Amino acid sequence: MKNSLIKNIWRNLFAGILLTGIWHFTAMAVNRDLYLPSPLKTFKEMAILVTQPSFWIISLGTVMKVIMGLLLSIITGFIFGFASAFNKTVHAVLHPVVVIVKSTPVVSFILIAVFLFTTNLIPVFIGFLMSFPILWTSVVDGIRQVDNKLLEMARVFKVNRWLVIKKIYIPSMIPFVSSALKIAFGLTWKVTVAAEVLSNPEFGIGTRLINAKIYLDTTILYAWTGFVIIMSLIFEWILNLGIRALGKRYMRNGRLNDLH
Repeated sequence: MKNSLIKNIWRNLFAGILLTGIWHFTAMAVNRDLYLPSPLKTFKEMAILVTQPSFWIISLGTVMKVIMGLLLSIITGFIFGFASAFNKTVHAVLHPVVVIVKSTPVVSFILIAVFLFTTNLIPVFIGFLMSFPILWTSVVDGIRQVDNKLLEMARVFKVNRWLVIKKIYIPSMIPFVSSALKIAFGLTWKVTVAAEVLSNPEFGIGTRLINAKIYLDTTILYAWTGFVIIMSLIFEWILNLGIRALGKRYMRNGRLNDLH
């Protein structure tokens, strides 16, 4: 496990150095900061931004919107996912909605949301809306993959309904929900920042991106983009650790052969 982790770190480090090298030589070939600033200039700008108090306030504003949107999608995805898996009418109502949300371009929802919500709520709403179908689908699919023999055994022995959910349905959902959470998190980051670009909240990275574009400050644009990537990777790493820890703990404490 330790050797695998070290190899993974070195692999990622090599990939980062390689991409930075390609970026550096491409910037040298272009030789115009307006189109492509060098990595050195971008990293210097990032270092300057970090020292400014406003950077942390702006970043926190975006992070909070991402977390709120993701939490809303998780809560509603689980509630309506369970309801849809056990009730055909609920599924029949929600399935077309999920299909429509998946098929509609994000920018269309953002422009509609501009007329419905305040600038701070738009990114939260878009993050929730784009992640909900992923989590809803994972919960429904996870429940439908439950082994019918286990359910039949639970019925024969008249096992408590809560124990059936805890020790049969939830373990079946874990692989589906774990993958869905990783996908939903990355998507929430992207659409939240995109929504900020169009809604221009006071404290948001997306607002700084569009301002940099308007004033043709490409270095600032690249610097903020770099921070979005770094923050996304850090929180994704934390999320993966949390999912792995909860999965191991649940499978240890909620064994399928302990239905009593």
